[in-house]
Amino acid sequence: MELTQILLYLLVFVFGYFTCHTFYFFNSIRRSIALLKFSQVVSLSILLKCIEEYSGAVAHKLMALNNCGIIVTDPVYKKVSHESDMVIEDFKFRSIQSIKAMHAGFFEPTVSFDDWDSAMNFLGDNREVVERFFKYGE
Repeated sequence: MELTQILLYLLVFVFGYFTCHTFYFFNSIRRSIALLKFSQVVSLSILLKCIEEYSGAVAHKLMALNNCGIIVTDPVYKKVSHESDMVIEDFKFRSIQSIKAMHAGFFEPTVSFDDWDSAMNFLGDNREVVERFFKYGE
């Protein structure tokens, strides 16, 4: 066996080795980004469920106030309603900021929303993922 044949075999092995690792690297990056997107969809959907539950509790509280004789134009009713709206808006803002802060740096481009409205558009674009996630255990 000549030296050129040995070098050729060695080069083919090295090329195959690095090609395999390169494709594995790209495949793992693609899967990581898909996993990050999925976690964002799940996080946003759970945050949305939290807001739905809180809104239901607020509606129950306002109904209880109404049953006690406090009408919609009463300052107490308005204050409770306004405070609840402020809590929800603050929750939305802090939720988006925390998601963006967790993805700061290398994974920052994977976050495709900047505020609550764009996050809800992102969630709407991934509606089938959310439906599959919540129907999986049924």
